[in-house]
Amino acid sequence: MTTPSIVLCEFELEGSEFVHDLTNQPSTTKIIVKSEIQSSKEEANKQFQLSQGPQNFQVILKKLIILFGGTSKITDHTFRIVRRMHLFEEIYNLFEESVEELKNTPSILVKACMKAYEIKEDPDVFWILNDDRRSRNSEIIRDSVANSLQRITDVRVKLDAIISQDIALLKLLPTATLIKFIEFAALPMIAKFSKMPWMETQVKNRVTPKYYNYWKKFWSGFFMRNFNMNEDTCYKIADYMPMELKQDTFVEFLRKRYNAKTLEFTGERTFDVIQEGVDPYGIGTVIVKF
Repeated sequence: MTTPSIVLCEFELEGSEFVHDLTNQPSTTKIIVKSEIQSSKEEANKQFQLSQGPQNFQVILKKLIILFGGTSKITDHTFRIVRRMHLFEEIYNLFEESVEELKNTPSILVKACMKAYEIKEDPDVFWILNDDRRSRNSEIIRDSVANSLQRITDVRVKLDAIISQDIALLKLLPTATLIKFIEFAALPMIAKFSKMPWMETQVKNRVTPKYYNYWKKFWSGFFMRNFNMNEDTCYKIADYMPMELKQDTFVEFLRKRYNAKTLEFTGERTFDVIQEGVDPYGIGTVIVKF
């Protein structure tokens, strides 16, 4: 059985800095960053396999996925969207009822979060929600899809909260999902971003204001509770507490920890590098797996 993985991000760089092939130097290097999903909760997983409840969860989920696949046979475009949204709602209801099982299956948990953001931005869903026709059928369809989307969103908020508390789960979110996660996250859900091994510039730009506000409120509250000072003074002091995110971008992170020419790693080795070689078009491919 292959270990499930998620593509976190992809880059194309000029030159051959990260390619080992010394005889066939590429003009461009494509870097694919993947995360293999491993559960660290071994004991919980044993219980997961032995108990009947989680087995039911897997069975029901598979049945719903099969039903979803059957919607491709529905010829009416609008009805197909409504049916799919209803099935998505049923799937996320199942997720909410099976939170403990999801905690022990990070691949499903993370992909459930990712899919919820995709559904929110689905063009077909947007089309129905913004359908300005005033017929009775249009209103019923619009309300049905809106209700399903709201239910999916409510469950996603709960899944986001779980992910935010575990850096091992947070690191599994692709860059595009991280940006959406930050947009909708409450301030306490941002606290662990300082533990991310790297951070792309677009992610850092999005998360920094919330990260700063969270820690400023944390430290000002700490000073108010423990020292006899007014609120304004505590807020000013909080500005001097360390609240900066200092992570490198992924390319900088890789550059400091891996030498492609010697295939040597610097410091603790937390990832593998697979050299895929150079194609006939002069593009080298490197896969980095965490």
